[in-house]
Amino acid sequence: MTTNVGKTAKKGSSEPKSTSPEIDKGEKLHKVLARSGLGSRREMEGWIRDGRVGIDGELAALGDRVFPSQTISVDGKRLQAADRSSTRCLLYHKPVGEVC
Repeated sequence: MTTNVGKTAKKGSSEPKSTSPEIDKGEKLHKVLARSGLGSRREMEGWIRDGRVGIDGELAALGDRVFPSQTISVDGKRLQAADRSSTRCLLYHKPVGEVC
């Protein structure tokens, strides 16, 4: 007789993967900073590493996540985070023969 004790569910299985409820983990800090127009996500990681960014008055670290209720500061100045709904995506149809 075989048992499934200690085994994980296989791909495509109807067994639930996790029994814990889904918890909102916030959004990554460097992504919020980049969306605010300060620079690229990689550049924002450098700013966080250099100690230029704070969350609620404390120094931020790489990998930190933030919630809308938290205050973000860059070089000691409070940041007005960009609204997610204000993000725009522009599409361009490039005709054949046009070089970018």
